[in-house]
Amino acid sequence: DFQIKKNGQSINYNMLSNGQKFTSNIAFQVGFKRLMETRLGIKYGFVKFDEIDRSLDKESLENFVKLITDLQVNDKVFVITHNDWFKDKFSHVILVEYDEELGSTATLKERN
Repeated sequence: DFQIKKNGQSINYNMLSNGQKFTSNIAFQVGFKRLMETRLGIKYGFVKFDEIDRSLDKESLENFVKLITDLQVNDKVFVITHNDWFKDKFSHVILVEYDEELGSTATLKERN
């Protein structure tokens, strides 16, 4: 069972703000990954976040960047986003663009 508690009280997920839902989702994903690694000995080595930044304010995005930086110590982190500010925070970006003639193309951009 997955429960969210605040000050010892259970909270219905649907009653959370977008920021609280974001925090809960990240905590669940990272916690589940760590549980699988410690209990089952499964090493993921990879974490994916798909457009979870859409409803976040700048402060929450900055905290998410810090989390990703911490996760990158032991894992590869893949983030899908349309947020240009967010994209600029990473050293490696795969930019996918659509062209009527070529279809989708991907370009690796590395920043120093």
